[in-house]
Amino acid sequence: MGIEIDALNSKSSRIDKSPAGCQSSFCVKTTKTYCTKIKPKLSDILIHQPICSRQLKARKNPRFVRRWSHGSSDDAFLNMQYNDPRIGLDKAIQNFIQVLERYSEKHHLYSAAVRTLNFALGAFLGKKELAIDYDLAINCDDAEQKRHAFRVIDCSSLITQLADFAWVGFKQNDNLSDLNLAIQRHNEALVMRAVSHPDRPLSLYHLSLALWHRFNRESLSLGYTDRATLVKDIAGLLQARYRKQDQVADLELAVKYLNEAVTLFPRGTDTHLSLLKDLGLASYNLFAKSNNINDLESAINVFTDAMCLTHPHHSDRITLLTNLCAAFWSRYNHGDETAEYADLELAIKHLADALRLSSPDQSDYAGVLNNLGGALFTRSRRQIDSQDLKLAIVYLSEAVSLPHHPDRLSSFINLSGALETRWPRATLKTKLFRSVLLAIPIVVAYSKSLDLIEEIVFVVVVILGLVVRDLYYEFGDAKDLNLAITYFEQALQARQFSPNNTEGDTLLKNLAVAFSDRFNLSKDEEDLELAIKYFYDALAVSPPGHRDHASSYNNLGGTFHSRYGHSHNMVDLNMAIDYMTNAVELCPSGHPRRPSFILNLANVLLLRFESLHDPADFNLILTHLDCAKVLLPLDHPGLYIAYLTYKSAYFQKYFMHHREDDREEGLRYCHKAVNHPTASTKLRLSSSLEWISLARGHASQLTAYATSLRLLDLHVVLAPSLASRHQIRGTAVSPTLASDAASCAIERGLSHVAIELLEQGRALLWAQLARFRTPLDRLRALGVKERDLANRFDYLSRLLERGGASPNKVFHASTNEEAYTHRGLRREWDSVVNEIRQIDGFSNFLQPTPFAELQKAASHGPVIIVNTSQYRCDAIIVFEIGPIKLVPLGITSQAVASLSAVFAEALRHTVGLGEEKQREQQITPILRDLWEFIVHPIVQALQDIVPRGSRIWWCPTSRLTSLPLHAAGPYPKGQPNLSSIYISSYTPTLSALIRSRHELVISKTQSFLAIGQARPSRNNEQGELKSVEKELEAVRKLIFPSMPFRQLKGEEATGEAAICGFRDHSWIHLACHGKQDTLNPYDSYFAMHENPLRLEIIIQADLVHREFAFLSACYTAVGDENMPDEVIHLAAGMQFSGFRSVIGTMLHGREILW
Repeated sequence: MGIEIDALNSKSSRIDKSPAGCQSSFCVKTTKTYCTKIKPKLSDILIHQPICSRQLKARKNPRFVRRWSHGSSDDAFLNMQYNDPRIGLDKAIQNFIQVLERYSEKHHLYSAAVRTLNFALGAFLGKKELAIDYDLAINCDDAEQKRHAFRVIDCSSLITQLADFAWVGFKQNDNLSDLNLAIQRHNEALVMRAVSHPDRPLSLYHLSLALWHRFNRESLSLGYTDRATLVKDIAGLLQARYRKQDQVADLELAVKYLNEAVTLFPRGTDTHLSLLKDLGLASYNLFAKSNNINDLESAINVFTDAMCLTHPHHSDRITLLTNLCAAFWSRYNHGDETAEYADLELAIKHLADALRLSSPDQSDYAGVLNNLGGALFTRSRRQIDSQDLKLAIVYLSEAVSLPHHPDRLSSFINLSGALETRWPRATLKTKLFRSVLLAIPIVVAYSKSLDLIEEIVFVVVVILGLVVRDLYYEFGDAKDLNLAITYFEQALQARQFSPNNTEGDTLLKNLAVAFSDRFNLSKDEEDLELAIKYFYDALAVSPPGHRDHASSYNNLGGTFHSRYGHSHNMVDLNMAIDYMTNAVELCPSGHPRRPSFILNLANVLLLRFESLHDPADFNLILTHLDCAKVLLPLDHPGLYIAYLTYKSAYFQKYFMHHREDDREEGLRYCHKAVNHPTASTKLRLSSSLEWISLARGHASQLTAYATSLRLLDLHVVLAPSLASRHQIRGTAVSPTLASDAASCAIERGLSHVAIELLEQGRALLWAQLARFRTPLDRLRALGVKERDLANRFDYLSRLLERGGASPNKVFHASTNEEAYTHRGLRREWDSVVNEIRQIDGFSNFLQPTPFAELQKAASHGPVIIVNTSQYRCDAIIVFEIGPIKLVPLGITSQAVASLSAVFAEALRHTVGLGEEKQREQQITPILRDLWEFIVHPIVQALQDIVPRGSRIWWCPTSRLTSLPLHAAGPYPKGQPNLSSIYISSYTPTLSALIRSRHELVISKTQSFLAIGQARPSRNNEQGELKSVEKELEAVRKLIFPSMPFRQLKGEEATGEAAICGFRDHSWIHLACHGKQDTLNPYDSYFAMHENPLRLEIIIQADLVHREFAFLSACYTAVGDENMPDEVIHLAAGMQFSGFRSVIGTMLHGREILW
């Protein structure tokens, strides 16, 4: 079960919530964490306030010292707020309301309060909700707590009298200072009177009355001569309070009155433009809070309107461009079906305009660079445009380097992602080191701010977790996964994430994914439970209606899917279905993730259908798959998953009801899946092998075999080394795949196709070295252009092999960019292959060799392919001219395997001197069986066509490669054995035989080298070969005197000297110990002085135009028992390296089989 993995940094955009007229910018990736807000202490804020009259009074009058020291610092704010008549009106309205709540209708103050309150409300057009309630005003509860805390004598009556004196003075002299003093005294009295104080309503009434008079007296001086100005300032006050208190209601009201204000001022004036900027900013901020796309659309329309009113060099042009880009970017990430990719293009266009208008000395220059770099990086991933990626790196690098960049951390993270994409082949350890180095200067730059340092440390810890997790994904080391979990947990402990927090949601999901990955390794239920817990936590902190909620439900469904696979509890499976259904329902039509969520749901429904056999589930599966198929492009990787699910659903139904039409549909989708171009080769090979099994007896089975061999070839060749290719070849498919494919072709009367399939699937590793690796080397040697072409092919092949959808995981694609990337790589790979095929000599590059070419192997005598399969055994005789002759054999593959095992056992137990007679007695029955069931029928087929004494070439398959066909015979006296009828030679494949003849160039000066190594080292465990000297001397006597002869023996016979001798001499005799490594055949070796001469070194030597090598060493012609068709042994390596003819041994000791 796969889990969708999101990067730490979300793509949500941000507009700077600055006052109207300030320039603002958005960030493509933001790392700001919005944690639970902590209200600052008043005493902390007072540090930054000027000394007010209250403080001076406290210092002069001891009576007030105790009150001041007990925290009545609110007075500083009271003085500030009551000096503003607008805020005074606000308090007047509130206080009048408290009077009304306190007194009954019969009280003498009630009617006066009602009358004055009506006047106050009427001043603001009769709309009570316009009163601005600043949180700094004293409320009843605070006053009550202060009164008990201060423990002061109740002198409120005296202060009230002082207030009355000031009020009388104001009424007589119309002196504003008297009115302000009255307001101050009434406020002081109000502070002293608790809610239960009998005179508190009186204080509220008098304070409200005084505030109302001051508002009436000074309102004209504020310019409220018309509705437009009043509405504009009310909107400004609402925005100010929103910035202070972060209440959505204030923002909604601000948008309402800004919309009215822009209609009341003349279009095109500075005030009108300023209001448009404020309205766009407020609408955008409202979208960020509510996630309502209508608010975002309003912001885009308003910013666009404002842009039309400004000329290219207007002072507000850059701010408008940046904010408009932020809005387009947010709509692009929101997944709106009508304007997705166009929004990204518009954002880049406007950002480029903003950059042209900016200069490095402007405060917004760094933000424009960061945003443009991030947007180009996104487009490069979607369109596979290297130019966009290069420009992104340039812009982001410049942004990071700016000394006063306010959001350098965002630029750093964007740059890290771009560098990761630009150089994907860099080792992950290098990437980790680079990430830390990039973070250090940022920490230093922000070293004066403790909060920012903590922020950066938090981000760096998370980045470390992500990079170490990627190490695990690349190399599979569980230690890296454990370390990633540790980093994520440390980051989580350092933060307390509040609800509506995107970054918290992302971190929790990454931690959940890590635990899910560890469960897949350990199968520890605790890890799975933790994964579920953190996915739940991520859902809890994500904002309501967030666009990633569908993804979160999909992840939860995937985790319950995993738990079902462990527990087989239907409750878990139903939970998975419910969560994935929610994911599909929450994902809007046209969203790029919707097809992947539908495919995931179809796959979990398939599990339930397999268990319960409910036809309703089958119908749902087909409905969802049909929907996903319509939504996905034809070359999208997700279609591979869809085809596999179709196949599984139809075959499950076929197994239930045995209706042939269901089987036909299932096989049709098998064909679609294995030929889907953007799925990885490994996955397609796995599906193709399943196709073979499901198509037993069906006409499509031969196509399935041919497809499997083609995909096996491509899959193995993409491995980075010989050893890894050998490992993949041994584990990816059955060792008898090619033989079984040939038997399928033979059953259909297609012997020439059987030969082509055997050539394609046998000795694959040698064939690739000859047909693939060597041509690439030769391609590189042709010139600079060809070298670049070969390097490009290798690079693209490895990128493609790491990609593709996995059937063992629930499919996901965080955006369409992954699909676009894979499709682009595949198209480029196909283009490179076609270019290579246009070069002379490379027309069959990565294509099977046709039979017309293979038939040339029989130019010097017939080639006899002996194919043994679990289904049938046959000999296929190939002549240079004429039709193929097929000889069915009366033996089974099991009987051949038994003969091979008995023969190997006989050789192992009769290796000593004097045991020759015993060995002959044990192997003679084997040679007779080979004659009776295999060789004699072939001789009968040849005797009328091929004269006696002619040369024939054997090409055995499977376990026959370890049996001596050339020595077969009836063995009673007077009857001929094969050796007296024909001269036998062997070839691993027809292609190898053709290649050896094609490359033969007889040197004008032939020379002979005899190498003897009796004792390779003092600690040699194999023992000393005492006859080496005599053997070298015997060889010397057999060489023509005219041929130059040289010996290497003793300490001179080193591995390096032997390779040099191979290059300088065309004839070789090697007498030494030989070792066949059964685990890694490429490590097989000839024992030389100090260092062995390994098979891998021989292969790499590229010894051209060598003629003959006689290998007088143990087991030099015995290959891997588990992969006999690969024929990987020392003799084959010598032949591949360039020797036309090689004689090796199947025995231990000194006995040689010719």
